[in-house]
Amino acid sequence: MSMTTKCPACDNTVSVQAPTCPHCGHPLKTPNNQEPPKQKSLTQSLLGCLGSVIVIFVVIGVIGKLNGFESENTDVSNTSPAIQRGAKPKPIQALQVSAHKLRKDYEGNEVAADRVYKGKHVLVDGRVDNIGKGLLGGMYVTLKSSSNQYQIVGFIQCFFNSSSESQLAQLQKGQNVTLLGKVDGKMGNILVKNCSVVKK
Repeated sequence: MSMTTKCPACDNTVSVQAPTCPHCGHPLKTPNNQEPPKQKSLTQSLLGCLGSVIVIFVVIGVIGKLNGFESENTDVSNTSPAIQRGAKPKPIQALQVSAHKLRKDYEGNEVAADRVYKGKHVLVDGRVDNIGKGLLGGMYVTLKSSSNQYQIVGFIQCFFNSSSESQLAQLQKGQNVTLLGKVDGKMGNILVKNCSVVKK
């Protein structure tokens, strides 16, 4: 049996009986004559923390996206103070599209549909499938194509600001509506943000 070993910290040869490395001071044995527990390197600790932070941000982002949360609160429902004081509102240029066509375009080619709709205002016509609140309390209406009563996925999910609560309280499932909002792309459903009810 060899009477020497290598120090795990500095790689110098030391006696197996030495409690610490005489070259660098690294502990070689604990008081019970056992090797000391291996410590995580600083790099491993930092990577673990960074990974946890990334996971937290991804989860927050997904929940925020599902609930229609946006840092910019641009309400297109004509309730800004300038409009209330009698100023003439700026007209919004919106594409007129049915829920059926919007869904069909996104199912056919999501990239092409994003080029046409994403970031643009739309007036979307469809049948109310659901009226609800998300995990963070954001209100939404899901629309489905009027012609497809058995639709299961790919709804148009329209998110509303809290100022639209009275409008949403008057809607019913199965009702045909026209909503104005800004398309935010597809994430399971086709997402439309900052909506207001234009026609019931």
